[in-house]
Amino acid sequence: MNADALQPEPLPDGGPAGPPEPEPRFAHEENESRYALYLGENLVSTLEYQDDGATVAFTATFTEPAFRGNGYAAELTDRAVTVLEERGDRSVRAVCPFVVDWFELHPERRGILASA
Repeated sequence: MNADALQPEPLPDGGPAGPPEPEPRFAHEENESRYALYLGENLVSTLEYQDDGATVAFTATFTEPAFRGNGYAAELTDRAVTVLEERGDRSVRAVCPFVVDWFELHPERRGILASA
């Protein structure tokens, strides 16, 4: 076997490539009333909610400091909204400022928002 085949692909600047980033794993943790995003075993971001049976209020979004700035909270919000859209039996109330801003950036998804 060619030894070069075992070497990581070089980066454009000539440095060695690191290991590929793992795909974020999405989880609905109902017992904790939150959606979560993990990288490997690391909890990256959470989206807490309150569900009254008709409306899910997204109350708080948190991303671990070491993982901030990578779009994980936005990905988590997108996935949580998708789950609720697919269920079709709940509307969303955006309480968390991050979620309010997320819906401002995604007007095509506002159909799931609860009426004021």
